[in-house]
Amino acid sequence: VGIGAILFRYLLAFTNNIFLEGRIGFEYDPFAPFLTSLGWLAVLTPAIGGLIAGLLIYKLAPEAKGHSVPEVMEAMSTNEGKIRPRVALVKALASAFTIGSGGSAGREGPMVQIGAASGSGLAQKLGLSGEETRILLACGAAGGIAATFNTPIGGVLFALELILLERSTKSFVPLVISTMMATFIARAFLGNFISLPVQNLYTLTSTYEIPLYILLGIICGIAAVFFIKMLYGIEGWAERWKMRPYLKPVVGGAAVGLIGLSLYLVFGHYYIYGVSYGLVLPVLRSEVVTNTIMQLFLLLVLLAFVKMIATSLTVGSGGSGGILSPMLIFGALVGGAFGILMNWAFPTMTAPFGAYAIVGMAALFAGASRATLTAIVIMFEMTMSYSIILPLMLACVVSAAVGYVLSKETVDTMKLK
Repeated sequence: VGIGAILFRYLLAFTNNIFLEGRIGFEYDPFAPFLTSLGWLAVLTPAIGGLIAGLLIYKLAPEAKGHSVPEVMEAMSTNEGKIRPRVALVKALASAFTIGSGGSAGREGPMVQIGAASGSGLAQKLGLSGEETRILLACGAAGGIAATFNTPIGGVLFALELILLERSTKSFVPLVISTMMATFIARAFLGNFISLPVQNLYTLTSTYEIPLYILLGIICGIAAVFFIKMLYGIEGWAERWKMRPYLKPVVGGAAVGLIGLSLYLVFGHYYIYGVSYGLVLPVLRSEVVTNTIMQLFLLLVLLAFVKMIATSLTVGSGGSGGILSPMLIFGALVGGAFGILMNWAFPTMTAPFGAYAIVGMAALFAGASRATLTAIVIMFEMTMSYSIILPLMLACVVSAAVGYVLSKETVDTMKLK
């Protein structure tokens, strides 16, 4: 799975360079601002990538569509952990074409399914029991998260909270071995990188901030449920389209292209294409500059809304990609906008708005997935910011509680239901 994460990253870089730069290359910087040499012609690329991904998915492995985690959970619960081995290859190719062409989705969902299919395929090849197959499936999923984000502890917790739904020594030991090896191999080739290099920029400035972080948790919980409703609302709408299934990602990609073109014509930037870490890193560092505070607030609110719509269109129409990264980015934009208002209202007692953006990332993920412990630990590992851990923990549990009150289903179990 560690090797698979490396190959998938280079495959994603290759498709990105082909579609948006018109050149062959394997250079890929997820933190760089999104750029394209195509200008307004980039409006076409998500639809073209959607067509290729649609053909791959619906001709070879229909279970590779969407954001992957529900499909892995379904295999775990109803099929003794069995996933067809071909799913790993189809998922990698379809996701690379979806994301590399500009589709708004993340890398972690594909790697969860690639890893799960690898573990399940190995177990089936060895003729293991259903219980052992489930454990190897979870090991693959955990390794996929760990190698993608360089978060070995987060990978273990992800598998325990979302895939296995248990905490026993029998599964914990192989999960640790799997994530350790996947992370070690990824680091050997990609370096010991920090997923979001903002380590220890912020801390809790004053005790008066505690109610503000509680309020941010409430807002993120509401936003998380709103995202769940929008994602599955668009997916249900797409299911009713009277066309061949492989053409539906084309429609979703075309819609994303039009959104991106609108942003390009107004701001000179496509912003929401691809994974979009380049969009959110300046927010986390409190480096975004506009003429007025209100302009900055409105820009972040606008980008949060259109990123949510673009992700829902990409994944809901049948494209292939993850939603964990888009949720983190959505949360950062919501938290950043909230922080800007708090900086304006209480300038002497609040941390820079980047602190609220970091907390918002974890809180929105917790509200949508209810995997609260995973959200807390994975954000710590992604940013290496222990100094902000107290408000982060508080906002995450508040957001998860609000999410539970407003929606009994999570972003993953809603599809299973």
